Amino acid sequence: MNGLLIRAAGAGKTYGSREVLRNASVSLSRGEVLGIIGSSGSGKTTLLKILAGVEKPDCGDVAHFGTRGLVFQELNLWPHLTVKENVALPLVKALKLGRAVAEGKARKVLEELAISHLAGAFPQSLSGGEAQRVAIARVLALEPDAVLLDEATSALSQELSAQVAETVLKLAASGKGVAIVSHDLNLIAQVAHRVIVLDEGSIAEEGRVHDLLGKPSSEAAKRLVMESLPGSACFKLVRSNASYVAR
Repeated sequence: MNGLLIRAAGAGKTYGSREVLRNASVSLSRGEVLGIIGSSGSGKTTLLKILAGVEKPDCGDVAHFGTRGLVFQELNLWPHLTVKENVALPLVKALKLGRAVAEGKARKVLEELAISHLAGAFPQSLSGGEAQRVAIARVLALEPDAVLLDEATSALSQELSAQVAETVLKLAASGKGVAIVSHDLNLIAQVAHRVIVLDEGSIAEEGRVHDLLGKPSSEAAKRLVMESLPGSACFKLVRSNASYVAR
């Protein structure tokens, strides 16, 4: 991958007496989708926030070579604003754009994500997949080079998860770098180029998605695969449209 966007070297983070991340070295490039997986409490979200620059590591180094946008697991859409207003307001507040210009950019991004018909809707009327795409649109309107997603398909149906997966693939195809934390290995298999497995704050394994999920070598990765597909020794991956689908 060309065009390095983020590089973390030996990053560590401690909360109180608990070391949640230790000696993590990670990179993200343009046009790449990086999957970050691991059991609950393994440090996935902490690593994502450090890569996004919203958390500072206690040790190690993180270098950024482009702008970043983070989509939190809690989407934090403003309930009293319409979809268009949710996307436009950060442009007014953060970039100091005029309201008309901001709303024009908001409409364009909503069109690109095929949700322009929701512009006048309020968040409480949206499905989970729609709300997730609005949260992504709000970040994309700021035109970041890297998009970081935390549990982008949590509690979504298979159909809605597929919509988010399509959005992730479009982002990478447009040249953006994408890092995605997910417990859903089927989603990771569909969209990621590389995968990092975290175990108790450390990177247990890293590799290309079809190698790592197809034949995991670390105990942590084997455990995740077995939990996702009980009774199966590994993922059987099928190449499809430049992504991998778990069968």
